[in-house]
Amino acid sequence: TPRDLAPLERLVLAALLGGLAALLLYQGWLWRWDRLLYDAQLQLLAEPASEEIVIIGIDEQSLAEFGRWPWQRDIHAELLDRLAQEKPRVIALDIIFAEPDQANPRGDRRLAAAIGRNGNVVLPVLMEQRRQGGIPAETLPYPLFAEQAVAMGHVHVELDPDGIARRMYLYEGLGGSYWPHLTMVMMQVAGIAVPIYPETIDEGKTSPGVWYRDRQLLIPYTGPPGNFPQLSYEQVLRGDYIPGTFTDKLVLVGVTAAGLGDALPTPVSGYSHSMPGVEIN
Repeated sequence: TPRDLAPLERLVLAALLGGLAALLLYQGWLWRWDRLLYDAQLQLLAEPASEEIVIIGIDEQSLAEFGRWPWQRDIHAELLDRLAQEKPRVIALDIIFAEPDQANPRGDRRLAAAIGRNGNVVLPVLMEQRRQGGIPAETLPYPLFAEQAVAMGHVHVELDPDGIARRMYLYEGLGGSYWPHLTMVMMQVAGIAVPIYPETIDEGKTSPGVWYRDRQLLIPYTGPPGNFPQLSYEQVLRGDYIPGTFTDKLVLVGVTAAGLGDALPTPVSGYSHSMPGVEIN
């Protein structure tokens, strides 16, 4: 049998192991291995996307049809009115309507009315840092739209040091983590139980200029870009789809055109490609 280690040998071995652990942590090797395992798992465990989810993409075809972005709000109102006939469970307009359209206030009123008529539209809240090192800010929908939305949620996704989007926080906010993620809001509106709540924060210890986050989640990607059922925005507006396509579905409307920049690199999209934000959601 192997001999027992002498006390000095034990001490030296413990010191070597401690030094090795410190070196691994300091160099970030464990972090890299952790991410490699996570990325490999996503590739191996890819599964069919849920048929309950449908994406309406603002793609190149739609831009060619309706012109340069942003579009007049009348177009979005018309889309919502068409979707209302299909009776989806929830509609997420993953588009930032932060300011009024000074050139077409009638279009703003029409969009707000369409949001209210549907009664199941959720809108995004954006976290912005308008200058390097500056104080973060919340960009909310223009009040005319926010008042008609059934709920709002944040759409911030965290980038790892290698620039890949692997994680998000279920709750975030300025001065307190009170905004649930847009996808959690969608599920709640759709009647799907989400028994995850933010941690209790002592309001006396929070700062109004600090962005707080809670309930970190590694994103469980189901597959590469294009894995979910997707229709072009202009196709839907023309009525070129099978009746019932959106009935009882969770519908997300957002930018998929590469030129508009709303996309991030993910473990399942390859380092040279990106996944549209609406698809990440």
